[in-house]
Amino acid sequence: LARDTIGYMSLDGYKTVQTAQNHDVQGTEGIAVDWIHSSFRESFRNLYTLRQHQLHVQRLNGQYRTSLYKGLFRLPRALVAYPQTRFVFKD
Repeated sequence: LARDTIGYMSLDGYKTVQTAQNHDVQGTEGIAVDWIHSSFRESFRNLYTLRQHQLHVQRLNGQYRTSLYKGLFRLPRALVAYPQTRFVFKD
């Protein structure tokens, strides 16, 4: 895994690391992955990140990154995505 990237890998024996994001990584405080929507294809998983008081969402493969909220969070540290209710919790 390269420096300044967010990556992931399968836990079923495959050791290949995939890169989810390789830019705007510095300052990321919280990460949550929506695994519920992964039943069809891996590329439809959503990755939520908290960075510099902003909540971003993108596909796990790095596509369609957008900012959901700006200036809403102060000192975020962790994220939990609960896709059945469409809630994202932070501490």
